[in-house]
Amino acid sequence: MGYTHHWYLPVGSEIPPDTWARIRDDARKLIAAASCKLVFRAYRFDRPPLVDEEWILFNGADRGEDFMLQRSPKPWHLRPEDREVITSCKTERLPYDLVVCAILAIAREHAPDLIRVTSDGNAIDWQPPLCFASQVLSRDVPRPFD
Repeated sequence: MGYTHHWYLPVGSEIPPDTWARIRDDARKLIAAASCKLVFRAYRFDRPPLVDEEWILFNGADRGEDFMLQRSPKPWHLRPEDREVITSCKTERLPYDLVVCAILAIAREHAPDLIRVTSDGNAIDWQPPLCFASQVLSRDVPRPFD
């Protein structure tokens, strides 16, 4: 198994450009403030994280899964009864987990009607990422789930 975070967006949804711009700008600040090395993707240590008009994509410089938040998520395998596109990232509690959680929190904060977050972590596990995001962004960032 592993320590994993999931996020869900309605099928066919798109995060509005102005909302995505706020998520993207906050994500850039969080990535810049990270104390661990972040790279484009697993085994692509030669490129920096990607944060653009469609993607937030990065990995830690270790063995975790890539974090991929997409503005217009495309379903890989969708059944007719599916109502949400599900994406996940198994971070195994590696150092980049702090940034993954912080970005999920700000994404939910900016798009609460679109993004739903679940996690193997509990409220205590989420305290360091929320403190990190709140400190970097100079505002209280709420936990993205109840």
